[in-house]
Amino acid sequence: MLMQAGAAPTAQALQQAVWVACPELVRALLVGGRIEVPGELPPDRTLELWGSFQHNPHPIELAYPCPILTALQLRAAVTNRPVAGSLLQIVDELTAAGYRPATYRNVMVKHALGAPPQAVPLLDPVVDDPRLQLGGTNRWLWLAVQRPAWSPTAHHRFLPRFKRVVRTLLLVAERQRRSGGSGSPGALNLADLPPEVLLRICGLAAYPLSCWMAGGGSSMGAT
Repeated sequence: MLMQAGAAPTAQALQQAVWVACPELVRALLVGGRIEVPGELPPDRTLELWGSFQHNPHPIELAYPCPILTALQLRAAVTNRPVAGSLLQIVDELTAAGYRPATYRNVMVKHALGAPPQAVPLLDPVVDDPRLQLGGTNRWLWLAVQRPAWSPTAHHRFLPRFKRVVRTLLLVAERQRRSGGSGSPGALNLADLPPEVLLRICGLAAYPLSCWMAGGGSSMGAT
């Protein structure tokens, strides 16, 4: 309603849209372009980089003002598959708008329960915060952030649905190639395409990653 009244989208509104896992709202907020977000943590905040977000005694507390990191934090805290699918759509929207995971200077952190705070000159959460679980729970969101180029050697890293489609496409092309092609005269067959062109098509189709979620976007399929 505020946007319809002409109010400019705010960083707080974007953060909340991510936190409630609403890709439609994130998309609407970013229609006018990227929204600037705070580049520093509150000076009185001490980050506790131990345990997990699932067991955080204050689960609604946002660890970082960066919307990408907020999506990663929320995904690490929930097991709800529809929410996971929504967050993947959100990360696709954020990366398309130019957002990247933030780093923070002069941060106070604790690395264990009861440990004294330590001053960290430069904190890179994707490296220093194990709670984000980038190699586990958050592997799909992290892949969407990194956006590595697809290739046959990197094929195993992608979503199951995409891998099945690529496998079928390449098998059909190989079958047509061995049989000398099939179909109507003059029709273009997959076998007519040079292998490097076919692989290039697969690479272009890999993103946005959320397009390959199973169940119409409600989940990300089996691993």
